[in-house]
Amino acid sequence: MQTLSVGVVGAGDIAHKVHLPVLLSMPHVHVQWIHDANVARGRSVAAAHGLKAVDARSPQDLPACDIALLAIPVGARAAYHQAFAKRGTGVLAEKPFAASVNDHRALTDMYPPHSLGCGYMRRFYSSTQILRQLVRSAPFGPLRRIVISEGNRTTASRVDRSYIDDPRLSSSGGILSELGCHSLDVALYVTGARGYEVRSCALDLDGAIDRKVTAHFRLTDSGHLPEAGIDVDYCVSWLDRQENRIVLEFEHSFVWTEISPNSDVRMGKIAEASTAMTLIPAARGAVTANQAFYLQWQAFIDGFRAKTESEVSAHSALLSTSVVEALYDRGRPRD
Repeated sequence: MQTLSVGVVGAGDIAHKVHLPVLLSMPHVHVQWIHDANVARGRSVAAAHGLKAVDARSPQDLPACDIALLAIPVGARAAYHQAFAKRGTGVLAEKPFAASVNDHRALTDMYPPHSLGCGYMRRFYSSTQILRQLVRSAPFGPLRRIVISEGNRTTASRVDRSYIDDPRLSSSGGILSELGCHSLDVALYVTGARGYEVRSCALDLDGAIDRKVTAHFRLTDSGHLPEAGIDVDYCVSWLDRQENRIVLEFEHSFVWTEISPNSDVRMGKIAEASTAMTLIPAARGAVTANQAFYLQWQAFIDGFRAKTESEVSAHSALLSTSVVEALYDRGRPRD
């Protein structure tokens, strides 16, 4: 099998601690180079992994590669997309993928479907796979409702995410676009919904940055849901500790899992968790973050080789971008 070369744009924590260890462990994949606008950081991360750091005045000056990882803020990606799309280079971009539906569509129009991916690696969690199968097979009856709560108290956006406070680089958002998009994507992926309706959304804002989001919306248009759709109660926060849990309310039972790759999926009464049953996965899934990133990369690379749209294609993430944008539109104060 032909070895594919990968170029890495961005030497922050997500690339240094997760993407690079995963890529360096994959067969028939060669990390060709790494580039960061912070030259010293790029060279330091490259040295730590035994890689070649490249300096470039513009994206057009970067060396050739088969696939590029974009692990830089959304606001800094445009020129890289232009350069890689023109070359025919495949791109896997970290989430959030785009700041708006229009931006998302403009990017997907630049690439063939198999050549552009979005980093929603939670799709590969073992727990996510179980929930998806339960919705489809309906052993506990049809799904009625989902409750999602995620987050914890923090005083900042963390060192590697200071770009959130820079409107030139961020997607002009905070916790919803940075963290909350993951659990929203899981809800869409699990249910197969193709439509939604936002009923309410409240944002706790720190200037332009949302630190807490509380919303209620309805997911519709899926062969795996009741015709009228299902309600979703949603909260994600940097201001207080949440349950960090996804709960699916079926007609005959409750099923829930914590929001982490190694969490069990349990069925029973939440108030009597000690008596709940643990559901054993029938299919392979990730139980660590690195495994989830590995499966994400494997899916994208397999699709890139076969020229077929993968499970992490940017096209498949369009509705996730749309829901995030709609929640911001509903929750932000109007002039």
